[in-house]
Amino acid sequence: MLEDQKKASHIYDLIDELVSLADYMSDAARQGDLDTVAHCGAYLGQAIQGLRIIAIQIDREQPQITLNNFCRTAECSLLRVLTFQRQYAMKCEFELLPVLQEMRMYFYYWGCVFPDREKIERYRKEEMPRLAANRYIDQAEKRGHYKYDVTITIQAYNHLEDATRQCLKSLFEHLPGNLNYELVLVNNGSSDGTMEFFEQFHPTKQFDPAVNYGGQIAFFRLYEGKYVLAISNDVFVLHNSVQNMLRCMDSDSDIAYLVPQTPNISNLQTIGISCDCSKFSDEIEQYAIHNNQYNPYRHIQRSRLCNPLTTYRSSDIFSSQGILLSGMFYAENMALAFPDDAISLLINRQGKKNVLQKDAFCYHMGQLTIKEDVARTGESEVYLRGRQLFYHAFGIDPWGTGFCFDPYLLQAIPFYQKPHINILGINPGLGDNPLQIKESYKEHLHNKNAVLYCVCQNEAAERGMGGVADAHTLIQEPEDLETVFSGVTFDHILMEDAFSKPLDIKWLLKFFCSRLRPHGCFVLRLREQEAAMVRKKYPKLKFCKGYTDIWVIGGVQDVL
Repeated sequence: MLEDQKKASHIYDLIDELVSLADYMSDAARQGDLDTVAHCGAYLGQAIQGLRIIAIQIDREQPQITLNNFCRTAECSLLRVLTFQRQYAMKCEFELLPVLQEMRMYFYYWGCVFPDREKIERYRKEEMPRLAANRYIDQAEKRGHYKYDVTITIQAYNHLEDATRQCLKSLFEHLPGNLNYELVLVNNGSSDGTMEFFEQFHPTKQFDPAVNYGGQIAFFRLYEGKYVLAISNDVFVLHNSVQNMLRCMDSDSDIAYLVPQTPNISNLQTIGISCDCSKFSDEIEQYAIHNNQYNPYRHIQRSRLCNPLTTYRSSDIFSSQGILLSGMFYAENMALAFPDDAISLLINRQGKKNVLQKDAFCYHMGQLTIKEDVARTGESEVYLRGRQLFYHAFGIDPWGTGFCFDPYLLQAIPFYQKPHINILGINPGLGDNPLQIKESYKEHLHNKNAVLYCVCQNEAAERGMGGVADAHTLIQEPEDLETVFSGVTFDHILMEDAFSKPLDIKWLLKFFCSRLRPHGCFVLRLREQEAAMVRKKYPKLKFCKGYTDIWVIGGVQDVL
């Protein structure tokens, strides 16, 4: 927050006036009223120059505002409009106006709201939907019809020859016919000819901030498709992948966020290929042809996703009723924001789904730009400070319990050939371990009748179970376990995080046995020292080394 709030209020009012003027100017540009465009543009230019004079001082006091970068991008965009270059009306509506709208939001939050907790709460509840929402998506939802079935967007910052050129080529080679789409190309201030390269394709919209992050993520405001297919420039689109992803989104209105499997990605989202994935090859392309046959059993729900290529449901992400991640400020810069984790968590809290689609394999080179951002900020700063900021904002560690499943657990537990499966997760954190038990039944046994119940003592974790579990509840004391989901018995009970007070292991195992179905199994995560003590008392139990701790696995017969 700026120290001089009277001055901050005055600047905000000025930026708000510029937004209104740019909106009026874009209407005139669409109608070909060049006199009005020139008159409005002259005033805008003077006002932006005035902001530039004070921008350095403001950015020095509150660097998150990045007012100088916003002004530089707005000036360049305004110049394109006032020289009436090709598609000047498009540049006015879909570049200049969004940049000013984003400037207004950034200035308001970092200059007038943060770090006042009361103001932050009011901003998120009342002001963020107005300041951050994509108005085209809101209008489409209101009229019940979208202009495009899908917005296809590619972002690039340099790397024209080693990534972007091949990315565009692969996209056009593998687009399905008769697809109603718009192409939005975003050039984040590249210096290697990317802007001119993009212009050759005559995209529906092209967004050209003057410097990298010079318009922050104002391009979120451009999209007009029911879905958004967002492609990083280090991804190559492959056979059937686009149509398979869109078909999957159409199949379930609860899917909000979907990514295909790719190589060179974390979060256990990669796929086992015998060939070298460090570079693209014909062998990889042949693998995609074989792999990308539509198969709903291979659409795997996850608690968290990483996103080199993403399909979003626009209403769930960009509308005033969506999660509006672009306006959910909680970190000083994007490198610290853990955006993949945030979008996954917020979607779960909406009761919607994150899906990893294994039948839509694409090739990922390996996060060229993100690596550069991390290097500039410092790896320890990103992964330590970023996690702290995330926890402060959402009350949960993005890389804590359940952020990704443990494959050693899935290899160790039994799976049952039964028509109906019940699973209980106790304190599962972000929930990916019990969720992957459920999804394994679907993928490998073709059993879609597995039901996941979750119990949490942590309120922040329980809020995220809306999109993970079929039923979930919050409890205060471990003894409350005896009454949750009364009458339901389980084939799998998995307990991960400990309760806030120590538990008698005998009582806990007795509870497990009382709620297990015949031949069912329980799983308990323990530290090595705790596991050694349990092993002495219950030698029949199975002990499996996990990624971090020990999985204790057993059934009724093992504790009697």
